[in-house]
Amino acid sequence: MKKKSVILREMLNSSKMIYCVGVALPVHAQMAEEAGFQAVQISGSSATVETHGLPDAGLITMSEMVDNVRN
Repeated sequence: MKKKSVILREMLNSSKMIYCVGVALPVHAQMAEEAGFQAVQISGSSATVETHGLPDAGLITMSEMVDNVRN
């Protein structure tokens, strides 16, 4: 089985369109996968709203973002 990083690199090097959706939580990524999206992206602002219930004002730390993505 290929590593996800290798799959992503192949997708980026391809001339094909990549269908990507923005997510904030791991459950959103799972739903996107079930819906057939090829990739997801996450932003600090969306993660902050979902995890802290506050607008993005530099409240979420890098380690919290990494933990959120890792989940």
